[in-house]
Amino acid sequence: MIASFRIVPPAFAGLLLRFGSRVSIDEKEEEYLIKKEGWTLIFPILEKIIPISLRQHKEKINAQKEGETEDEYKNRAESFSAAEGVNIFPEIFYSYKITNPGKVFELGGGIDENGDSPFLKEIFHDLVIGGTRGVLAKMELTAILSREIKEENGVTSIGERIHSEVEKTPSFERLGADLLILRIEDIKFKQDAQNILDSLENIKDQELKKRSEIIESEKRLEIQKLDSQTLVNKSEAELTEARNKAMALNAEIAAFVGKRTDSPTTPEDGEKYAKYQIGLEVAKSFATGTKVIIPAGDVSKVMAGLVNVFDASKSN
Repeated sequence: MIASFRIVPPAFAGLLLRFGSRVSIDEKEEEYLIKKEGWTLIFPILEKIIPISLRQHKEKINAQKEGETEDEYKNRAESFSAAEGVNIFPEIFYSYKITNPGKVFELGGGIDENGDSPFLKEIFHDLVIGGTRGVLAKMELTAILSREIKEENGVTSIGERIHSEVEKTPSFERLGADLLILRIEDIKFKQDAQNILDSLENIKDQELKKRSEIIESEKRLEIQKLDSQTLVNKSEAELTEARNKAMALNAEIAAFVGKRTDSPTTPEDGEKYAKYQIGLEVAKSFATGTKVIIPAGDVSKVMAGLVNVFDASKSN
């Protein structure tokens, strides 16, 4: 009875072996009998429990060690090629977690004393490196440094793209683990990459300057167009005002000579109306004592019709 009791540590899964084999729950789905953490019972000699860690595994690729010089680091680290053909050294962080202990157990190397699979760790390392190489080889150095990939449906981080590439590998589902996080934390490069980067930055600055000049020219042209349009609108407004005044004056003259207000008038009609207005002003001056200056050539004409105009003004 004492030999039947076993303890599965916290954050571990107890894979049950019966007669040295895994106990299958669903052969189609490849699910196996797992004992949860805590106390459990087994049949001694016939059964055995293999503790498998379910903790999140955190790994880094190309992390510079403490006290390591740049030359030592670059001679040791994994190099990756960008689209320009230059070598870079990205520091990659990733984490994974075992989701199916039964599948992990069948991988080569077995389970170590910590409940981990050394072979699974090696596989994830190789998958991340392979996925990173495939993604970075298609990207320009400036885009890699921005850590972003522009796509039709938006912007994706390099880590997300590599993550999806790793999960697409045919053997990934057989691992019994999930890739949780993957990101590029830092990027180092050799002098040849620095020279190319400086050249690219110079080209980029020239393009930005040229684009800025084009935008400035477009703004000036737009302002000129607006100023021209303002002048045109002002001229049209003044023309409309003059036209309205002319139409109003024509209506007054037409009404004075007994025509319809929308009928055209003649110069003779205008002369009659002008004489009437002058005479009216003179008549008003007699009534109010206000002086009115009349051109000398028009005095005889004005005086000839003064009485009638004055009478007309009185009656109005």
